[in-house]
Order: sequence, then structure tokens, then C-alpha cells
Amino acid sequence: MQIAYCQLDYETTPGETDNDELLREEIKKAMIALESAYCGFDNATDPDLIDCYIFQVNSALKRYRYLLLQAEKIHNPPEEPELTAPSHKLLLPETPVAYT
Repeated sequence: MQIAYCQLDYETTPGETDNDELLREEIKKAMIALESAYCGFDNATDPDLIDCYIFQVNSALKRYRYLLLQAEKIHNPPEEPELTAPSHKLLLPETPVAYT
């Protein structure tokens, strides 16, 4: 049985204050963690270790997706809806409803 394990140092430098740069670094770290979890999963033979790596892969994948969504929100903020129409048009349908 072979066990592959590595622990990475995720310390950030004290001078980093730019949120965009921090987000990029966190995305890189998430990618490394995901690759490490996949590597461990590929090399595990014990059922308990396989379960462990499955959880690590899922965790790293969810974190990676979350960070990508955060990056998308920063670079593509949602547009504010225009409220130029009268409020009664927002509540009533465009076409009349026939009641029988």
C-alpha cells in the first residue's frame, strides 16, 4: 500500500492587501489542493483512505467553485434593475385575464 501525502504552506505575504490578488492566490491554492486530493485518491488502495480522499476532492472542488463565483461577482457585478415603469404595471399582467 502506498500513501501519498503532502502538506502545503498557504501563508500569504504580509504586504498583500489587494482583494483581487488575494482572490487569485486563493484560487491557485484551491487548484493545488484539488490536484493534491486527486493525486491521493489515485494512489490510495485502502477503502478508508479512498473515502477520505473522496471527501477531500469534494471539499476542494466546492471551495474552488465558490472562489470562481466570487471572482465572477467582482468582475461582472449584477446590474441594478431599472424601476422607471409605474408600480401598477409591475403588479398587473399586460393582457387582461378573462374570468368565466
